[in-house]
Amino acid sequence: MSHRCPHCLHDEISTAQKLASLWLRPATCERCGRHSYLPLRHAVAALFIWVGSTWGLIMAALFTANAIYLVGSTVAALFAVDFCVLRAPLLKLQ
Repeated sequence: MSHRCPHCLHDEISTAQKLASLWLRPATCERCGRHSYLPLRHAVAALFIWVGSTWGLIMAALFTANAIYLVGSTVAALFAVDFCVLRAPLLKLQ
């Protein structure tokens, strides 16, 4: 899966580049060679969603005395990264 470059508007940035792109280490477009980054607030939002979901799953596991709910923490982490990070637009680095 590729993501849209904010400079040339082509889908040339890989998912791995997007996940690792912060302003200190920006993603480089394969087509135009320009740099873009993902704001840190999206990663922080994903972290809060994952932690909140995990605590909810822990409470459900304690309430029902069933530890199978704890497997959902991995799914919650994947959901949080997809919802907050992968769907967020990249910003131009001037």
